[in-house]
Amino acid sequence: MSPALPLAAQAQVLAHYRPLRGAIQRVLRAAPLICTKAEIARAAGLLGLDLPDPAAESDAAIEMLADLSLFDPDASERRAIDRFAAARGPSSPEDRALARRMAQTARFSVFYVAARHKAAGVWLEDMLDGGRRLWLVDEALEAQRRGLSHLAMRVFDAGPYHCGFGIVASLDAAQAAACMLEQQMTGEPPFGPRFAAALYAAMLARAAPERMTRPARSATAPRRSRRRPLPK
Repeated sequence: MSPALPLAAQAQVLAHYRPLRGAIQRVLRAAPLICTKAEIARAAGLLGLDLPDPAAESDAAIEMLADLSLFDPDASERRAIDRFAAARGPSSPEDRALARRMAQTARFSVFYVAARHKAAGVWLEDMLDGGRRLWLVDEALEAQRRGLSHLAMRVFDAGPYHCGFGIVASLDAAQAAACMLEQQMTGEPPFGPRFAAALYAAMLARAAPERMTRPARSATAPRRSRRRPLPK
């Protein structure tokens, strides 16, 4: 995917984006099949879920479980998504190349929705990376843009622009500012490298507290030893 691809008009952007979106969906359907029971159990623990019957969980919970099973590293910093990208299997070489790109460039962060892009998509500012601006193409998110000001999501560099995948969490300005402040104070993402897990667990607890059969693991708790007191 060449960064030099001329993408000036909406029709050109969407003609490039829509097949890419289909390939992203194929990767996200196929990749979780490579996850081990240990990886799934670790992700379930981070979410505070017991999963004797995954089909009983909500679609959002299953999507969060798949995301963490793929992208959350084990104690040796190994991830299932890297194993999938390197494997030779039923996926095409093109889809495996896309999986490698997703694995290498994916970032979960808090973004401010700054403006609509003149061609398609939106301009985002990464609040956990000094306000770095990036172009995101996502038709569904663009359609909801007027109701969004801040969000947390996983994005990856698709070449000419960025694409998002997985769960999109809408935040208000105060929540986004709190995340940015903690990152500035600790030098790490809010609640550490498992920021996505902490946010997902909180979303599930708010949406369906009766499904939370046990407390989520400590990914959801601030690390007090790293937190400095707020100035008075």
